[in-house]
Amino acid sequence: MLIKRDEKYSESVFLYSCVRDIPKHGGKCGPSVRNVYLLELCTQGYGSVVINGCEFPICPGDGYLLFPGDRITHTADKDNPRRGYCCVLGGMSLGKFAAEMGITSSQPYIPRQAVGEVAEYMKLLTEDDSPDDPGKELRRLARVYDMLGAMLRYAGKPDRDGWTERILGLIEARYHEPITVRWLAQQVSMERSYFSVRFKEKTGYAPGSYLTAVRVEKACILLCETNEPVAEVAAAVGLDTRNFARIFKQRTGKTPRQYRETHRKES
Repeated sequence: MLIKRDEKYSESVFLYSCVRDIPKHGGKCGPSVRNVYLLELCTQGYGSVVINGCEFPICPGDGYLLFPGDRITHTADKDNPRRGYCCVLGGMSLGKFAAEMGITSSQPYIPRQAVGEVAEYMKLLTEDDSPDDPGKELRRLARVYDMLGAMLRYAGKPDRDGWTERILGLIEARYHEPITVRWLAQQVSMERSYFSVRFKEKTGYAPGSYLTAVRVEKACILLCETNEPVAEVAAAVGLDTRNFARIFKQRTGKTPRQYRETHRKES
């Protein structure tokens, strides 16, 4: 999307559009370069956004700001694609707001505590379709500033609870990938050991143990609902095929084959 130069370089903030964002299953958009800002919010589903070659996973409750001039690629999960809202914005003041919030191309997420308020304002913006209302544009712009105000209010404040939800969402979305505890800690800007302690305080599980439990749970579903070989089931959920049977039995009390036979008989 290209915007006229006089608007793009204005000090004021401009709202060009705000729409519901519903990508296709497994859809991909980009790479593309725009000269506007995109403020996006994921309300359900999963996906990712690649900014200048760096991938950022997108989970429910994630909001993020994309900058003019960056090379952007959006993807949506093939089974549960991300859904939410997208506001197209302009104006040089947005760069100043982003700097105050610490949002950059390499750290695009908005404060998670602000997401609820931002979602409400975006919902109102998409529903405000009164073409003959002379005050419509001022009202819409006021809501944009309200969104920015909510984000600024939480900028720099510790997110005491939201980070746990984000990690649980990441594990749910990417359990089948070779993710590690260190990588999870990096996603919420925590040192690995500190992250492990905090995660256990919040959930009762060590992060590695929780990740393994999710993978075994997904393996149970595949064993019951498909005829895939055990080794392929292990690979599909991100577990080492050499240790899969041992790990699975530790968690369920049965080998993968025993589990498949028992539950298929019961059903």
